[in-house]
Amino acid sequence: MTGIKKMKLVFFTHYTELYGANKSLINLIEGLIKEQKTDVVLVVPALGKITDFAKLNNISCLLLPFYNEIQYNTRKGITSFFKNTLKFFYNWYLVLKHSRKLDGADIIHSNSSATFIGAYFAQWKKIPHVWHIREYGWEDYKFTYNFGYGYFQHWLNKSTAIIGISNSIYAARISTSPVKLKAVIYNGVIFSKDIPVNELPNKTTEAPPPKMIFAIIGLICEGKNQMEALRAFQLVHLTNKKTELWIIGDGEAKYIKSLKEFINKNHLQDYIKFTGYLDNIKSIYDSIHCLVMCSANEAFGRVTVEAMVNNVPVIGYNNAGTSEIIRDNDNGLLYSNGYTELSEKMKLLLKDNDLSLKIKHNARTEVPEKYTIEKYSAGIYNIYMEVLFSSH
Repeated sequence: MTGIKKMKLVFFTHYTELYGANKSLINLIEGLIKEQKTDVVLVVPALGKITDFAKLNNISCLLLPFYNEIQYNTRKGITSFFKNTLKFFYNWYLVLKHSRKLDGADIIHSNSSATFIGAYFAQWKKIPHVWHIREYGWEDYKFTYNFGYGYFQHWLNKSTAIIGISNSIYAARISTSPVKLKAVIYNGVIFSKDIPVNELPNKTTEAPPPKMIFAIIGLICEGKNQMEALRAFQLVHLTNKKTELWIIGDGEAKYIKSLKEFINKNHLQDYIKFTGYLDNIKSIYDSIHCLVMCSANEAFGRVTVEAMVNNVPVIGYNNAGTSEIIRDNDNGLLYSNGYTELSEKMKLLLKDNDLSLKIKHNARTEVPEKYTIEKYSAGIYNIYMEVLFSSH
């Protein structure tokens, strides 16, 4: 790449933990850096696991303690409005104070619809803005915008390009925007070279496990619906004691308390495990035998694809991003009617090893076609090129 000017990208992330949005941002940065076509600056609101990653990979970080202009309660009043207004002015203060630190940037890329400060910088600096929409908002995370949905739409419509992580997100949040450059690009979760080529399961190499471990992975919150997994597991465990459920992730204390109350009330303490957040993805999937995805409004389904890569069958709720990834009885199982139907699908996998093997095989062979980091980062790089072409 000697003699060719690299594209300078500034990424804004709205948080510092390594859940889906930031994992996908990391994969994007890794894919772009691998091609040696870009220089990257990562703007963060605080120090955390994502800045640890940046340090290990020599990625420039800019710490700006900005506010996300969203709220997780629906209370309205003069106090709430006053606080939200202060956050708005503080964010603009940061823009004015630190604008020179973005000198030379070709594109600003906001990694979530939960934060506006990337849009503010882009407007002030007259830099093209790419907005990556990764969530529904209220439906999945129960957040609303401080100044209403119209305020979000106002800033979204000032973007140069908008990217949705699924057709479902595109239809719900992007399709009506007048912005001309809009696209759906699925997240990539693995480099092609890292997909194990000799691990496709078959009847001669894989017998049913002596104990079936189901798992639900991700932020523990009402939107991810770990309670549905618990209720389904209770029904499964009544008929098969050689089963466990692992709840993997951290989350809301109040919701976790309600889960544990259900577990204690139904005497399931010995069969359900809270692992907390785990970094080692490979070790997780090597230990479990089925992933359940109970979110009714999963924007994409990153852990679904991770499970597919790692030969773990997925049972998912038949809606939104999950239904774009999973085809029932082909590369996974889908359910629509609550925990009773989910329990029946779990029991089906317990008794039908041939079905489990078919699902694993079909899922794994699909990953290289749709969900590699190379395909993901190339798709977004092409958006960047269109942005720069249209800006000139």
